[in-house]
Amino acid sequence: MIEIRPLKNVSPDLLYQAFSDAFRDYEMQLNKQELANMLQRRGFDPGLSFGAFDRNRLVAFTFNGIGTYEDIPFLS
Repeated sequence: MIEIRPLKNVSPDLLYQAFSDAFRDYEMQLNKQELANMLQRRGFDPGLSFGAFDRNRLVAFTFNGIGTYEDIPFLS
């Protein structure tokens, strides 16, 4: 059974594993630190991000973030 829930209590290791699985066929791969840097740069907010879990395996996700551009708040 698939359950949708926020990513706020999901470990960085589980996020990295799901990200790696999703993009494993891409030519360029990110390591854990590169993913962490990218998420920080983009204002990642796990409370605004959601995942689809099959049992406790993260099988789909959306990473959302907040920030500002020219002093205007936005959701990315």
